[in-house]
Amino acid sequence: MTRTAWLLPSVAIMLAITGCKKEEDNSSAPEAEPSTKPAAVPEEADETPTTSIIRPDITPEPMIDIPPPSLETTIGFPAGGNDLDDNALAELNRVLKSDQLARGWPVILWGHTDSTGRDEANLRVSEKRAQVVADYLIDHGVDEKRISVIPMGEQRQAEPNAKLDGTPDEAGRAANRRVELKVEAPDQDEGDTGSEAKVPDKNAEENTDSDSGA
Repeated sequence: MTRTAWLLPSVAIMLAITGCKKEEDNSSAPEAEPSTKPAAVPEEADETPTTSIIRPDITPEPMIDIPPPSLETTIGFPAGGNDLDDNALAELNRVLKSDQLARGWPVILWGHTDSTGRDEANLRVSEKRAQVVADYLIDHGVDEKRISVIPMGEQRQAEPNAKLDGTPDEAGRAANRRVELKVEAPDQDEGDTGSEAKVPDKNAEENTDSDSGA
């Protein structure tokens, strides 16, 4: 019997003993206890509806368009002239951009002169000045039917034409050479069909007739 043949049974026995020992070691290891910590629950989105600040039982009041007042301005002119200077053009351009003009309100132009010259001539000059202003507005889109031209001549002076010593007041005369412009707001009482028509007082008429003969 050879040495190798003798060793083989011994090796097989040692391997069998080693395998049994590993099984005992594995069986003796404590089993891991299941975790008692609850699993994380994903957060749910807040589905609470947003509360509106507008109460359904309250009806909002309608917006009221409050019109602006009438627009009034003065356009100056040089002595003996009907031309629009830079100041006059700047003022007319401001009128063209105004809310009053955009609303389609009527435009009234009063032409004036100083007291130099004859009354008839001043009346014609005042009409020409008012018409120059009217033509400028018409050329810039204002309907001609909205414009009224009223020549006043020298009848309504804004400033004195002469000083107390009798000498000419050049500053006053310059102020009188003008066109007064008004974009007139409509009467707030127009279209008020709820108001009652005024009935003439018969007694008042009789009293007037009786007094006129006194």
